[in-house]
Amino acid sequence: MIQEVSNRLLRQLEDEIASISSQENNPFVKMRKGLKVSRDSLEKLRMFFIENESLSEAEEIHFFKVIKPAFYKWKIFHSELYLIETNMPSGGAELQQVFLEGELRVVERFLLCHPFQYQYYRMDLSELDRFYFLRKADFSESLLPEQPELEPIFSSPGDYLFAKFRAFDMLKEWLIERINFVKRHPLVSFNPGEMKSDLRWTGDKIHLAELGYALHLSGQLNNGQAGLAQVFRWLEEHLAISIGVPAKRFSEIRARKRLSRTQFVDSLKDALLKKMDQDDK
Repeated sequence: MIQEVSNRLLRQLEDEIASISSQENNPFVKMRKGLKVSRDSLEKLRMFFIENESLSEAEEIHFFKVIKPAFYKWKIFHSELYLIETNMPSGGAELQQVFLEGELRVVERFLLCHPFQYQYYRMDLSELDRFYFLRKADFSESLLPEQPELEPIFSSPGDYLFAKFRAFDMLKEWLIERINFVKRHPLVSFNPGEMKSDLRWTGDKIHLAELGYALHLSGQLNNGQAGLAQVFRWLEEHLAISIGVPAKRFSEIRARKRLSRTQFVDSLKDALLKKMDQDDK
């Protein structure tokens, strides 16, 4: 029961975050809205859990090890990202690169400060789960670092730290992508909330990656001689966005389950056919 409800709530949360990402241009507004929906979704999960908390020990471990961190990570991620956006230098690319590299070191330092727990998380080990993810567990015996004040009925010794590991993995990827973008496009400075060109990509990054692969594989650029990396760099530079590592994006496209693997290209076709049908009437 709780697995089904949490899956539904998580899909709703991730759909809302994707919608905000595609509709909002201003990073500040985007982060504020993302933080709000993350908090709201975590609260819905909390209320349902409290009302239906009769779980077996194995179910409770799974909840605090997997389910709650999957929600909590978004709250932490958007909180951290908002701080980065707020403190981003408004000067040129060099200042921004130095700032972002400093933030990346902070993230990496945090992960290095918890080597045992981070490896436990990355390797999906289970030997200490009863110390980390049961509410009755003695926090002093868990060997975990200090955490924010816990709500006993909705917290275990390890769920916050594991959620933060997930959030910081996401934040690390975001910072690396932003740093690479600044390095490749030093003349395109990143000023939060300010439009830098007449046209910029405001849809999901994954959609632009899908389009980039389609353009490359169909040989539409430079008589089919343009390389994949060249196509992605051109799209990033002219549409003021960091798409990320092409191969990683392609893996995400291939892994789609609920949606068509060519979701965006299909939507382009549908939009064009709809316009033709309307004009035919």
